Amino acid sequence: MKKLRCLILSAPFYFLFLCLPASGQKQEVLKNFETILFNTGKMLEAIHYQPKPFNDEFSAAIFAASFDNLDPQRRFFLQSDIDDLNAFRFRIDDEIRGEMKVNFFLALNDIYRTRITESQEICRDILSQPFQFTETEYYTADSKGMNFPESVEEKRKRWYLYTKYQVLNQFEDQLAAIAEKDRAALSDSLEQKSRSIVSNILDRYFRNLLTKTETDEAFSAFVNTVVHQFDPHSAYYLPVDRREFVEGLSGVYYGIGALLVETGGKIGIGELIIGGPAWRSGLVEKGDIIVRVAQENEKPVSVEGFSMQELIKLTRGKKDSRVTITFRKQDGSLRDVEMVRTALHMEDTFVKTALIQDSTGTTGYIFLPKFYTSFGDANGRSCAEDMQKALLELQQHGVDGIIVDIRDNGGGSLGEVIEMVGLFVNQGPVVQVKSRGEKSEVGRMNRKKVYDGPLVIMVNELSASASEIFAGAIQDYQRGVIIGSSSTYGKGTVQRSFRIPGINWNEPSSVDLGTLNLTIQKYYRVTGSSTQLKGVQPDITLPGYYEHYKVREKDAYLPLPWDEIRGVSFRPHNITASLPQLKLRSDERLLSDSAMRALGERLAALKQTEDVFPLEQNAFRKERERRRNELAEIRRLSALPNLLSVRNVPAEEEAMKSREQFRQENNKAWLRNLQKDRYLNEAVQVIKDLSSPQLAKKSS
Repeated sequence: MKKLRCLILSAPFYFLFLCLPASGQKQEVLKNFETILFNTGKMLEAIHYQPKPFNDEFSAAIFAASFDNLDPQRRFFLQSDIDDLNAFRFRIDDEIRGEMKVNFFLALNDIYRTRITESQEICRDILSQPFQFTETEYYTADSKGMNFPESVEEKRKRWYLYTKYQVLNQFEDQLAAIAEKDRAALSDSLEQKSRSIVSNILDRYFRNLLTKTETDEAFSAFVNTVVHQFDPHSAYYLPVDRREFVEGLSGVYYGIGALLVETGGKIGIGELIIGGPAWRSGLVEKGDIIVRVAQENEKPVSVEGFSMQELIKLTRGKKDSRVTITFRKQDGSLRDVEMVRTALHMEDTFVKTALIQDSTGTTGYIFLPKFYTSFGDANGRSCAEDMQKALLELQQHGVDGIIVDIRDNGGGSLGEVIEMVGLFVNQGPVVQVKSRGEKSEVGRMNRKKVYDGPLVIMVNELSASASEIFAGAIQDYQRGVIIGSSSTYGKGTVQRSFRIPGINWNEPSSVDLGTLNLTIQKYYRVTGSSTQLKGVQPDITLPGYYEHYKVREKDAYLPLPWDEIRGVSFRPHNITASLPQLKLRSDERLLSDSAMRALGERLAALKQTEDVFPLEQNAFRKERERRRNELAEIRRLSALPNLLSVRNVPAEEEAMKSREQFRQENNKAWLRNLQKDRYLNEAVQVIKDLSSPQLAKKSS
């Protein structure tokens, strides 16, 4: 086992990435189920931070989780399906260890396909008849604690309530769009139209589900069910899915350079990216509909019924690879356009800056949506480099303080966050990283500090992983004030990707069998406390916008536990030594702000809302109106009545003039959202407090 672990750790995926066509990769996966599952099991045993034994108890957990994952709403499988497959309940561990053929997921997938088709026919039959919205019936959206149906009749009842709920939603939307005096006369036709809309939506939904039952997709789902028993963040990726994961972290993808939009169930071109392959071809126009996609040397694939995400996967690929897309032009003709994929940047992934001004001064604002990195590309983007440029630029504009906004930032590169802390703090440790059964290693900053003024870090419930390392380090060094919801996400684990080896562990496989993204370490703050489950508790707490959604690590399936280790020596900067006074001033503002108090009360009330909807028309209308009013009130309370003065830095203002229309519109929307952001307003006030002569203190 030690030899196995050494071999795998020496072969991360990005050094052994192979270039096969998508169809070739798929065929290799189809031919190697046993090898992939067996090696996955061995890698989990050898590498995962907290491995579990493959035994009957583990097998039973996989058995139950497989049905839960495929049918969380309990509308497809019957209880008899579970009973029929019960012979596998204690055999899945044997399949993982290679002692039996891999058969469970195949048998499960066959039944699942049958039940999808059956459900599609049930829905078509239900939707062929008019609904009466006069009965006292209820649709429950939350299936927690619900058993699988005992019969097809019980299953049909569940689909009936679900489809009736969807049709009633559409019906009310249609009704609201016409004059009240005409509603009675048009009621029947509107009900029929609503059923037609829902029927089309469900047909596409079932087609997409059947696509996911293709054997390689079904196998991937099964392997992930196994892997997710270890923790929520370990995962198996098919070769094509791995590319998407890497693109998300780097902020760079290789594609055709077009903004896609969906209209009437068809996906087409919304806008062209200037300089991109589609724009350079001169043959692609806004409004063109994508009909077929052909990879280089492969047959075209019809994209009818594809989801946006599925189509994007087809249009993107490896650098300099060729793709031929068939477009239906606006005159109805078809046009094949061959393009060579080039590097394109997801601008919303990168650091963005703004200036917030009022009569008393200027605050610098930096938005960091992700801790992105270039994965060894010398010309790629680094968030630490971009942050340094942003800090220097804002200081040139004479800002009184800087706000770094990492709300909704789900993390990214551990190395980048260590470098980034060094932009604000003198030399020292940032984070401790502990591998299984080993002593912790300390990550230390290497960059030269470029900013030592007042600093506020904005976080929320979705600030996770690398965001929590960053916020935790700033807090531990007393370098800045953390402001946000009651706690951050609570992900204190580190993942690394490994290619699935072939039969011979000692040699690289000649084919790509996918990769495992495994939790191999936990990280800890310099104080020794883990952020796992508990997250980072802000210095100044504001109402949590996502509290009621239960989206944090502690709400996830099988998270690793919280713990702590010995801390390391570090030297606090004491810039926030006046934190008690800062908190007092903030509390006084929040107490005097009736809108913020009301917002907190409304958000707390959402936790008590049950997902049960009456299907009698008048009761449904009242309940829907109540929910809509509640959310509208929350949005109203979240928005400042007196907008902040927020604008791009001058260089960005000038550059924006020559960019694509959709980028200009996105930028305007971004600025508008900041201008009315009540949470950002409080962060600005904290900067002003930090800048005041009574509380300000320079770092050493």
